[in-house]
Parts: sequence; structure tokens; C-alpha cells
Amino acid sequence: MPLLRGPVAAFAAVMLCTVALPADGAQRTFVSTGGSDSSACSLVAPCRSFTAALSRTDADGEIIVLDSGGYGPVSIAQSVAITAPPGVYAGISVLSNDGVTIATPGVRVALRGLTINGLGGFAGINLSQGARLEVERCTIGGLAYGLFATAANATIVLTDSVVSDSGNKGVYLVASAMTATLERVRIERTSGIGGDGLYLGGGIRASVRESTIVGNGASGILATDSVAAGPSLVVSHSVVTDNVQYGVILVALQSTTARASISDSVLARNGQGGIVTYATAAGGVAITDITLAAACSARAATTRSSRVRTETSRARSARPAGRIDRVRPLTRFTIERLYPRRCRRPRVFALLAAVATGRYRRCRRTWTRRTRRCRTSSLRARAPTA
Repeated sequence: MPLLRGPVAAFAAVMLCTVALPADGAQRTFVSTGGSDSSACSLVAPCRSFTAALSRTDADGEIIVLDSGGYGPVSIAQSVAITAPPGVYAGISVLSNDGVTIATPGVRVALRGLTINGLGGFAGINLSQGARLEVERCTIGGLAYGLFATAANATIVLTDSVVSDSGNKGVYLVASAMTATLERVRIERTSGIGGDGLYLGGGIRASVRESTIVGNGASGILATDSVAAGPSLVVSHSVVTDNVQYGVILVALQSTTARASISDSVLARNGQGGIVTYATAAGGVAITDITLAAACSARAATTRSSRVRTETSRARSARPAGRIDRVRPLTRFTIERLYPRRCRRPRVFALLAAVATGRYRRCRRTWTRRTRRCRTSSLRARAPTA
């Protein structure tokens, strides 16, 4: 084969060099504790920080954590996914401001497997603008806010995560037309007088499933309205206990309606009551369906199904679970305990009738040896008329 000479050889050399050089961006980049921010952020030459890797990642790309270590705070201005595989510790220490900042309209961000530790910062994750935020398998603690989101029309998905030891609010979601889903989330030990575990504001539509909100300095869940719209809250298969004030608070102070549906959940041992509502003459509160679990007085973790149904859900429910004797919501109600057909041994159960007043009465079940059946007595608790 003849050798290339002259201009042809020079052109070939330039093309070879161009192919050998790494591209400015990549669909997938990598970070490692042994990497360098001056490298290409590839698998064989990873970067050291999230910030450097983000600058070399294409839009809608992803950043993969290779080994355990701290990778510093990051400000995200493009759609991206940051993933630490199970078993890899990817830490972000926050000395001030935020751990993860998202302030670009229309971006979609996914954070998986991160641990964000506060050492004086404001929020673990701060979403002021953006279209969608997914937080999965993350642990956030020691900041004023665990998750702080105020992006209008955004979608928030928080799953399999823990938010603890926040100084103001655990999870703060306040925006118009925001949609939030919390599934298998634990929010605990939020401190301060206003230390609510989950704070919802504006016209947000929030769903809480299979989650635990426990031991917060104020209330477990507080849902309030804005001038434009009221919140809509759905809680199912969750535990809201041991909060200093209330389990759930619904507020409608503007010309709106705060709506909530609470089913198959435990609200117990909250300092001032299970559920409380505040509404002005212009506003209103509508609770469509409440299904609570009865906790055994001897064992708080033992549960049996009990149902409280308001007048608004009477037509929707085919099972006669409760009855309303009044016109205005939550001013006068009747709670009926549903008993199983048989019981194994004598046990005292307390019906969580703290739906409106925070008070409850006990119902005793006794075993009759002669008939060999469990004799039960019904419970009817009435709250004073407002």
C-alpha cells in the first residue's frame, strides 16, 4: 500500500486526531472518588464531582456513581438522572444553601440513591422551576427543609425515601396545579413550633400511600389553601402517629374547599387529635371517606379495621360503616365499630375516634365460655355540636 504524502496525509492525520478526541458531551457519564474533574467523565476516566460530570452530560442523559464517597452539591439546569446503585453511598454534604438546586423551566430530573446531609444548609432538594422531579431511595436529613418545592404545574414523585431531623418542614410542597405522590416514605423528627412533617399548600393534588409520618414537632400533615384553589389530599395505608399537635390538618380560609380522603390508615397518639379542620364562611372542608384502623390499647401496633364515613360518601359506599346525623360537616358524627365474626382471645381495643375532637372511647370484647362466642358491644361516640 503506498504511503500518503502531502495534503492528503495532513488531512488524514487531522481526521484521526478528531476521532480520538472525546466529545464535549455524552449520554452517560460517571463519577468516582478516584476520578478527576479534568477528565472526560467516562467509565475509564470518571469525574470527581456531580458538577463536573453534569457539564459533560447531554440533556436527558444520566450520571452514574461508581463507588462510595461524597460528590458535593450540584445545581441542575438540564434534564438528567443521577443514580447511585444499591450498596453505593453517594453523599452530598450541605454547609449552606441547597444540596440539589433545580431552577430551570421544563426540566425533568431523577435522583436515585443519594444521601444528603445538612450541616447548616437550607434544603436538601430545592425545586423552584421544573416539570418533573423523581426522588427514589434517597435519605435527607439535618436541614431546614428536606424537600422544598414551589414549581407551579410540576409533578413530584417521592418513593422509598427517608426525610428526618428537619428544622422547619420535612417536605414542603406549595404551588398551584402541582401534583405530588409520596409512596413508602418516612418523615420523622421535624423540630420547631411549625415543624410539620408534610406541608401542602395552594391547589396541590397530593397522594400519600404506604408511608409513615411520625414524631414531628407540629402536625403530621398540614394541607392549606390559597386564594385560587384548595388542596386535595388522599392518604391510604399509612401511619401518622406521635406528632406533637395533630395527625392531619385541613385548612380552607379562602373561598375554596379543602378535600381529603383518608383510608385504611392509623392516626394515633397525636398530641391534640387525629384530624382537625379550619374553615371560614367563604371556605369549606369536605372529607369524602375516612377509614381508620383501631389500635389495641395493650399493643399499639395491633390493628383491626374500623370505618368512619361522612355524609358525602354515603352514596359511594355499599358497606354500611357509619352514619351522619347533622347538616354541616364534622360538627356532629356517629362512629360505629365493626367487629369480626369471631375473636381468638379477650382483648381491649380503642377505636380511634379522634376524627374531629381527638377524644375516643373504649369498647370491650369479652369471651363467653358457655356459648363459646365473642360477645361484643357497639360503640357510638358523638362529638359536641359546633
